[in-house]
Amino acid sequence: MTKKELYRQMDEIVGKDNVREYPKEFSAKCTVSTYEQFEKIIELCNEYYKELGLNVCYRGQNNSSWKLEPSISRNKSLCKKEKDVLYSYLNKMHLADFTVDTIFKAQHYGESTRLLDVSLNYDVALWFACQKNNKKNGTVFAIPVVRDENLSARFVEYNLWQIKNMELLLKCSCQNQIFELYKQQSKDLVSSFDFLGLANIYHSNLNDIRIINQSACGILCEFKLIRQNNRIIQTYQKQFTFCVIKIDIKSQFKASILKSLENKGIDKKFLFGNDK
Repeated sequence: MTKKELYRQMDEIVGKDNVREYPKEFSAKCTVSTYEQFEKIIELCNEYYKELGLNVCYRGQNNSSWKLEPSISRNKSLCKKEKDVLYSYLNKMHLADFTVDTIFKAQHYGESTRLLDVSLNYDVALWFACQKNNKKNGTVFAIPVVRDENLSARFVEYNLWQIKNMELLLKCSCQNQIFELYKQQSKDLVSSFDFLGLANIYHSNLNDIRIINQSACGILCEFKLIRQNNRIIQTYQKQFTFCVIKIDIKSQFKASILKSLENKGIDKKFLFGNDK
């Protein structure tokens, strides 16, 4: 399926005025008002990704104006505290060692981390997109993901190294210095992720009811130093731009869509267990 064919079929589902080309490398965005429209668009997206040989995950956000970025990016000072926050959480939860599961658990219990919450279940993403902000459209992103387990493992290792060495990273003046530090550790640099444009998805093995019921996965967003107007900007840059599809949910129809999800068993009690 070509991008042109994708647009044409989207037009047939939601109407021509509700489909737009998404900027730059992204594929498309559309606006839906019913669960039936949403499900048809998702089926179309999945067909599109399948023909491109890509896997897919989903993220729901209750405000369509929000960027696709991890929670730690919303507070630029948090990068300096990232290591301390995670080790404090590790001690609080009596976890034995620092792994990416530490980040995963902390993210799902209220801490700001470099992990972007995503789900393998599009209904779960839709539920989150329809929460609160009833005057704002929600959004579900369909995000293609890396299939190569070896590349994913190397990227996880690189992110863990970044967290444990954050004090050194903050003294660097550019990204290349960070790369050099990593090379000094005799590590295999995952430079391919700089241009691959696909998300690196992490599947947790944690036996946690909300993680299981939410079909939860996470995308690690690498810490970067970027030069802009002669300034160094600290950021957790997105590593995924290729073929992302954005599905907006009209605010006035959030309640009726939530009712449709409730009829399928997707509600707060199911998603959060006894914690909500």
